[in-house]
Amino acid sequence: MDALCVQLDVELLDRASAGNAVALATVESELLRAWTTRDKRELDAALTHLAQHAGEGHAAATEIVLRFVRQSGALRPIIGRYVPDSDIEDVEQQTLIAVQRSIGTFQERSRFMTWLHSVGVNTALAHQRAQY
Repeated sequence: MDALCVQLDVELLDRASAGNAVALATVESELLRAWTTRDKRELDAALTHLAQHAGEGHAAATEIVLRFVRQSGALRPIIGRYVPDSDIEDVEQQTLIAVQRSIGTFQERSRFMTWLHSVGVNTALAHQRAQY
């Protein structure tokens, strides 16, 4: 069994979503480790579970997802394709706000990272349209 799967079992994710400080730290650490090792399947499973909790109104789950997205830098390459380098940070912040507002609309029809990608692209394109 994969290390992330063991570390990020459903019970741990639930405790982190409920705001347990030790569980929060463990989940954040393991998400970033999975990101750096490109363990996409397990990463998406954990993020999907957290997104479901966030959509149900669990503030801690929303915070974990937003921190992961910010710390991993996952949005920068996506956004960078559509806006100048000088606007990337602003658009990244706008995208995080959009993720926070719309995380309740995430459905498991696609992977979480695919959903995140589409939110990033849509935010970048909206920013680009507003600039011109």
